Amino acid sequence: MKATSSVRGGTTPAVAVVDGAGTVIGWTQAAEELTGYPAADILGRPIGSLLPPDGHDRDGERPGAHLPRTGLMEMLRRDGEVVIVRAEAAPLTLGDDAGSRQESWLVSAIPAAIDLSTGTGALLESLISSFPVAMAIWDKNLRCVWFNEAAEQLSDGYPYYRIGRSLTEVIAGIDTEAVQDAMREVLADSRPTIDREARWFHGSQERALSISLLPLEGADGRPLGVCSVALDFSNSKARDHLGLLREASVRLGSTLDVMKTAQELAELSIPVVADYVTVDLPEAMLPGTEPLQRLAVTSSPGFRRAGVASVHDGAPESLWERTETVFVPPRSLFTEVLHSRRPHFEPVLDTSPGTWLDLDPDRAGPVHAIGMHSLIVIPLEARGDVLGVATFARTSNPAPFTRDDLLLAEELVTRAALSLDNARQYTIVNHNLELLEAAVQRERRFTSDASHDLRTPITGVRLRLEEALMDPDAVDWPCMAKDLLNDVERQQAIAEDILILARLDADRPAQRQRTDLAEFVRTELQHRTPGRVPIRTDLAPGVFVSGDRLLLSRLLTNLLNNAQRHAATGVTVVVRAEDDTAVLVVFDDGAGVAPDHRELIFERFARLPESRARDPKGTGLGLAISREIAHAHQGTLTVEDPGQGTCLVLRMSLLA
Repeated sequence: MKATSSVRGGTTPAVAVVDGAGTVIGWTQAAEELTGYPAADILGRPIGSLLPPDGHDRDGERPGAHLPRTGLMEMLRRDGEVVIVRAEAAPLTLGDDAGSRQESWLVSAIPAAIDLSTGTGALLESLISSFPVAMAIWDKNLRCVWFNEAAEQLSDGYPYYRIGRSLTEVIAGIDTEAVQDAMREVLADSRPTIDREARWFHGSQERALSISLLPLEGADGRPLGVCSVALDFSNSKARDHLGLLREASVRLGSTLDVMKTAQELAELSIPVVADYVTVDLPEAMLPGTEPLQRLAVTSSPGFRRAGVASVHDGAPESLWERTETVFVPPRSLFTEVLHSRRPHFEPVLDTSPGTWLDLDPDRAGPVHAIGMHSLIVIPLEARGDVLGVATFARTSNPAPFTRDDLLLAEELVTRAALSLDNARQYTIVNHNLELLEAAVQRERRFTSDASHDLRTPITGVRLRLEEALMDPDAVDWPCMAKDLLNDVERQQAIAEDILILARLDADRPAQRQRTDLAEFVRTELQHRTPGRVPIRTDLAPGVFVSGDRLLLSRLLTNLLNNAQRHAATGVTVVVRAEDDTAVLVVFDDGAGVAPDHRELIFERFARLPESRARDPKGTGLGLAISREIAHAHQGTLTVEDPGQGTCLVLRMSLLA
């Protein structure tokens, strides 16, 4: 870095250079004025000699005990006066080649009363590092007091990047009036000027810059100077890149939709970065799953195409549409990028035999057909998690990707990854909240179910017993016991049904197995006690489903009990296949169910007058349980109109 060596008004920090052992090896005039020590008396001495003997920073005479520190501290002047200063330290590397490099410290100090509110140390640390844009500091008289290496590279075309040179100086061919006015405006109102386009001519050379001016204020709020930040976008490519980054800052992150953010990344990159872009996200991006880096390394993760864009209509390069599952071979370069977390950069795509394309013939076809010749694959990574992979390719643009293109693509991917991770976290939190709310609803529903039909029978039993005990000699106790036993059996049936509903509400995973529906029905009927009316069957063989046999048994039993209760002369059970659906029908030839009651009968504790008359002991939960069992198997249970009687139809996915 370049910095001024003059002291003006006591506001310029005292600056010293200290080697790794804590020895002073550099000293400025401002440092002499602050401490009273000329350079000849302090160079070669430990920096700790400037601390009071009884100060908190004294560590004895151990080597390195007085290495630079940051913060408010006491400092001992040569005349014995102790002053409070704010010291700032930043690492500094001296020397050009590896053999002569020396790790040192750049230390600045200023009395606390006139401390620069900008935080000198933090400024020095950020400016010393390699910053890709030109930065300079100008005092209130518009003189340059500091500039970085990027600014020095522009000094041939803009010679005002010189320590001590003022913008008010006239240099032939360069007009600084607009810049002067802008800086004075910033000094006057302390408001920054962001992204101001400026142009100047030097000889035959024209420069176009994006200029930002930032005010530097003291502790009293008065301006000390201006920091200028200049990005050279004289060539059109740089301007395009700048415009793309501006647009990305607005569009990426504007939504918490994972798929939309991925598509925006793809669309933004066309055509400035690439001709064809895809964004593929693993199933790990879905709520309730683990981040990708926690998956087994040997597994090939399942991907979904979340974003795709192309300079060609319809994106003919893409084998998969958005939302479709993307095939990724276990040994493909995409898997390697995910595991290594490093981009794949192939400016000239090698399509000859023996490359990764041999392991991925599906992609090899389009690569050859459309003339894909340059490729970049970058992992989407945020907060330590790998979220997916973005692919950039060139087909129509004959220029191969450059390192600058790679850096731009990485910047876009980084921004998109943060937005995707925010969207993922939002989705996960919402999903967990939905699960929590569902759990609360299940608890409330269970409590309501339990109190609905259990409280009333128990109260009735208690009243009957209390009345009997008031006149025990007038009670037929065997008859009383028989009635009470019937009530207890009904309460037990209700409790069992409620527990089944609670299990189904909790979505507990069923113990499913491949089941031949016809054989299942036949076996259940063989173990069933004959009822009031006969049961006929029409069972098609080879209709297989995946189900929990215990739950399916309960469903079939409930449907048969209901059918035999209402049938006039008989019940018919049918098993058949309809396309990719397995169908189980239980039909009775009774009075049927009115159209406006066909959903009511599936509600909990719903009992129509006819049902109460035919079976006073019924719980009103049988059909409700049956429908919940059907839903637990991703199926449906409905009442269909047979013309006469009642037709209950179960539909489930048919297994091949």
